[in-house]
Amino acid sequence: MAFRDKHPLWTSDQQERLAELTGDDPVVKELPLRRDVRSLGKILGDTLIEQVSAEFFGVVEELRSSLILRREEEAAGREAAKLLESARKLVSAMSVDDAHRVAKAFAIYFELVNLAETNHRKRRKRARELHEKVYLPGSFRGTLLRMKAVGLGADDAMQALS
Repeated sequence: MAFRDKHPLWTSDQQERLAELTGDDPVVKELPLRRDVRSLGKILGDTLIEQVSAEFFGVVEELRSSLILRREEEAAGREAAKLLESARKLVSAMSVDDAHRVAKAFAIYFELVNLAETNHRKRRKRARELHEKVYLPGSFRGTLLRMKAVGLGADDAMQALS
């Protein structure tokens, strides 16, 4: 069974899907993005295992998780120097070729995350425009609709815009 079959990108409930895409709840609106990033990360991991080795993927994952933990510890105001030192030792023990592969794996991962974020922004914008006719604050169409809603006519709008 394929990864996508076991972990679908979208819920099958269309109302729930639309609520995720059009909602303002900070946690709910990021769910589709998190699923995309998790899925892309899984695909990249599977590719690293297939193209390099499971051991290499293990090193990449160890480095990734220790650096995430370091960031979380620092954010919580706790000492994280040992985690950084552990990551440095891990990288120092690598061959130049493996260090290059690790850097490339991280670069590819961050490029995938950036693409997922761009796609998520576009997907949310399109869903809001098509299904709710709600336009983002600051957009030209949204500004015109808000001007109309407060009673500004076309002449007043032209005056304001000039």
